[in-house]
Amino acid sequence: MYKYNKKIAILFILYCFMFVFTACSNSGSNHDVVFIIDDSLDNVVIKVKDGEKVEKIDDPKIGDFQFLGWYSSNNFYEEFDFDQEIKKNTNIYAKFSYFELGKENYIAFKEDGLYGFMLPTGEIVIEANYDRVEPFRYGYALVTKDNKVSFIDVLGNEFSEWYQDYSTLTIGYVQFSKDGISKLYVGDNITKMIDEQGEVLFQIDSNEDIRVEHISFYENGLIPITVFDEEDDRNECVFYDSNGEIAIEGNYLACSIFSEGIAAVKIESEIIDSVGTRSHYVFINTVGEIIFETDISELYLMFDGIKPTLFKEGYAIGRVLGQLGDESIQTRYVVIDKQGNIVVDFDNDIPVDVSDGYVLTKNNDNYYAIYDLDGNLIMGYSNQYGGYQYYASTISDGVVVLKNNLDMYGAVDVSTGNIIIDFEYEELMMFIDGYAVAKKDGLYGVIDKDNNIIVDFSYEDMYSVARTLVK
Repeated sequence: MYKYNKKIAILFILYCFMFVFTACSNSGSNHDVVFIIDDSLDNVVIKVKDGEKVEKIDDPKIGDFQFLGWYSSNNFYEEFDFDQEIKKNTNIYAKFSYFELGKENYIAFKEDGLYGFMLPTGEIVIEANYDRVEPFRYGYALVTKDNKVSFIDVLGNEFSEWYQDYSTLTIGYVQFSKDGISKLYVGDNITKMIDEQGEVLFQIDSNEDIRVEHISFYENGLIPITVFDEEDDRNECVFYDSNGEIAIEGNYLACSIFSEGIAAVKIESEIIDSVGTRSHYVFINTVGEIIFETDISELYLMFDGIKPTLFKEGYAIGRVLGQLGDESIQTRYVVIDKQGNIVVDFDNDIPVDVSDGYVLTKNNDNYYAIYDLDGNLIMGYSNQYGGYQYYASTISDGVVVLKNNLDMYGAVDVSTGNIIIDFEYEELMMFIDGYAVAKKDGLYGVIDKDNNIIVDFSYEDMYSVARTLVK
């Protein structure tokens, strides 16, 4: 019995010695804190003394992906606490958005009467907690809850004050841009410009002397605003900067949004005929310098999956009016490049989109055709015609969604004109990264370009693009 107790006592003393030795050795040791960013970038390793805190490094950047914070594990369930003492070698993981800014494909879904967001593969990223939602644009989405509206980021964090819910807020016009500025109509003819922290940069009280057009938004730090010119007794267009100051003006009759660093402004022409004084568009850069002039009298915006755009993949579309009394100058529709060169023109076909090297056109009966940029016909007009513009008049992911004479949606390959999705859906939205929202038997789901069901048709509502018309 005595020998047994003695053995226990010796073991206890050895254990205490090892504990003290370990504690003493750790007290002066360094630990490796590894900031793990991405497979494409080197890890950052920082030596930290035992019991001290690690300082956060600068936010990493990978392309146009949004950095969302540092996490304790690669499942990204818990943010890393930088106030904790480091007691061992530690890994810290950078989290980025699933999509690059401006290329978001978070799908809004409705379940049990409320909306949330999921990935096209069905993984829920924001639970269904909202009465209505707008699609994500440049990292943020407008949401409605209890008759109030606010913005959320892709983690579901609400970051602006809740405003009274006005229907005009949720019709596709409110959106963040590359500049991190959003236009928000808050009622009583007041439009506020807010930044990514929800701070109001300035506001415009619309009246007969000044107004913000619905389709206008910030791009390249500028937004078109309509003002009344007392001297000329007419409305004109100017461009405001992010401080609410006039940055560009020039007796413009109309302005487009900026797109790829270029905007179109309408000026009076020297041509005068029985119709009166003509007007045409010239194209300017971000300091108001004229880059080139055109004979275009009307421009058509396209849709890039996030917002309306003037230029898409380097091309813009418009109409050139014929000149009365001169048969050599006929009305025609044109596709131009960023130097103002006419790439392809049409006498009767109306271009509605340019993408992937192809032009989507429609006729006066809303039937659609596909041409290449050399003017070669790929798919002629048939019994397929476009439905809602945001569904049908966009080339995306090499695919055009169309509707047949039975009001059923399908899709064709833009390069061949061949049908790749039969006309079997009540709704079919544009394909993005190989996926599209579809409606069948009254319920929504997600399919791929091989018509495989990715997300079951079980949702009350679903959409991945802005429900706004682009004219």
